[in-house]
Amino acid sequence: LLVDEADNFLTYDSEWDFESVSLLRRAMDRTDQNFKVIFAGLHNVQRFEHLSNHPLLQLGTPICLGPLSSLEAGELIQRPMSALGYELDDHAVLKIRVYSSDHPGLIQYFCRTLLERDRTRRAEAVVAGATTLPRTISVDDVEQVFNRDETREELRKRFRATVDLDPQYRVLVFSQLQQQLESNGTITRPFSARDALENARFWWPEGFADLDVPRTGQMLDEMVGLGVLQKQVGEELRWYVRNRQVVRLL
Repeated sequence: LLVDEADNFLTYDSEWDFESVSLLRRAMDRTDQNFKVIFAGLHNVQRFEHLSNHPLLQLGTPICLGPLSSLEAGELIQRPMSALGYELDDHAVLKIRVYSSDHPGLIQYFCRTLLERDRTRRAEAVVAGATTLPRTISVDDVEQVFNRDETREELRKRFRATVDLDPQYRVLVFSQLQQQLESNGTITRPFSARDALENARFWWPEGFADLDVPRTGQMLDEMVGLGVLQKQVGEELRWYVRNRQVVRLL
C-alpha cells in the first residue's frame, strides 16, 4: 500500500496517537511483512523521523529523495530523449543539469520544453524531406530555451514551491541570504543553526519565538532533503545554499 501526499494524514493521525498507523503496522506484523505500507510526502513526513516512540519507527528506515546525483540526472535527460530519437552532447546535458539544479521535476519540464520547441523544426524538416534520426539537441538549443522569460519564470515558480511549503522555510533561507549579502557578498558561506535562528528572529520574532536551536537544525535538514541546502559536517554542524543556481531559482 503506497500512501502518497501523506503529510496531512500523518499530522492528523499524530493527534490521535497514530491510531491508524498502528493498525497498518499490526497488519504488516500479522501477514509476516507480506503486506507493507509506504508513506510518501514532503516536509511533514520527514519531520516525524525526529520523533521518538511512535509506530513509524517500526515501518523501516526512512529514505529522503532529494536532488539527483550527477549520474542519475544525466540518465534522466539522455535516456528518454534517446528513446524519442534525440542526441545531446555532454555540454548540452551539463547545461540542463545546471539550469534545473538536478531536480527531477525541473529536468522533466526543461526537456519537455526542448521537445515542444523542436516541433516546428521537425515539421519543417518533414516538408523538406529531411527527417533523418537521430536529431541533435545542441548547447545553443538549450540556451535558447532557457533564455525565454516564460521558461525561467516557470523554473523559478516550480522550485520556489519547495520553500513555500512552510513560511518558516522562506524566512530561514532569505534572512540568511540577506545577512550574507550585506556582510561579505558570499551567498554560499556555511552557517550554523544558531546563526539561522537569530537572523530569522530578527525578521519575524513571533514566527520563531517557540523555535529552539535543535528544532531549527531539523528544519535546515528538511531543506537539505528538498534540495535547497547542503549540510557540512564538522566540529559544528553547518549548512549552506547548494549553489548559485539555487539562489537564482529562489
